[in-house]
Amino acid sequence: MTLAGAVVAAVPGAATALEYRWEPVAAGDLWRPFTGQLTHWSARMAILDLGALLLLGAWLEMSAPRLARWTMLAGSGAVALALPLVMAPGAAYRGASGIATALMVALALHLACGGSSPLARAVAWAALVLLAAKIAAEILTGRALAAGPLPAGVSVVPQVHLVGGAVAAATFWLLGRGRPGKGLTAPPGTPP
Repeated sequence: MTLAGAVVAAVPGAATALEYRWEPVAAGDLWRPFTGQLTHWSARMAILDLGALLLLGAWLEMSAPRLARWTMLAGSGAVALALPLVMAPGAAYRGASGIATALMVALALHLACGGSSPLARAVAWAALVLLAAKIAAEILTGRALAAGPLPAGVSVVPQVHLVGGAVAAATFWLLGRGRPGKGLTAPPGTPP
């Protein structure tokens, strides 16, 4: 997904052709809720979102491959399904932050509830608290805290972060709640 997002960012006009808007979806462009997650409003936003996807996805894939794959699948699907519910009519959506949030929550829960050191568990819980504070601040202020200034007429949609985080928590719970031997990680010697 990171590579696809980088390609979309590099091709002129691709973001506009792939962004989420209700009108094209209603006319049959059913891929837009998914491809809108590959598009971004600015280079800064693309670097932050795609960098987070790459870093968090790789870390989670190395430590809990099954959780990583299910979180990516469920997170992107849930964000795509949520967009028509959280977007204002006529508004456009671009960004991979919902999926990045899902990966962050899944990784933090994996570290907080797994066999990590006490320091790693404390840092993971702190990361979850800070993420919740960031989302709350974005909801209250209507401004993106990390993405920087958005173009005129573009609104932040922190609800996708809530959706991504909730789906990651549910995925984590359904796949074994971080307990060793409950299916989050493959047994030693098993290919991923």
